[in-house]
Amino acid sequence: MRNLIGLCFLVSSLFVSSVHAQESYKTETIVGIGATLGKLADDSIQIIRLIPNSPAEHSGLAKDDFIIEVKSLPNSPVVDVRSLPLDDVAALIRGPAGVPVEISFVRGSSEPTVLSITRTVIEID
Repeated sequence: MRNLIGLCFLVSSLFVSSVHAQESYKTETIVGIGATLGKLADDSIQIIRLIPNSPAEHSGLAKDDFIIEVKSLPNSPVVDVRSLPLDDVAALIRGPAGVPVEISFVRGSSEPTVLSITRTVIEID
């Protein structure tokens, strides 16, 4: 009987979680390159995920690359992002659609690489 009560609770919990997930499902629209970033304990900014068919994916960026500098607009200065809060780095990378952002990154122990990636409107689930 005890196992049956536990099973009923588990099934009930799964059902409630499923209903809640469906209610909270929504799409967000941003203008950017299509990369999810994370900040590690050492303050480095790492690419956690690339949205399929996004400008970031097409540019050659890869999961686990580390972003070190961003030039947000053609006439703006290059900003070392390693000491910035994650939200500030995301704000530098996001911007007007059709306008390129330059990102300097490292992969493994390689030398820094600079890519120019044109921002676009991206739907995020």
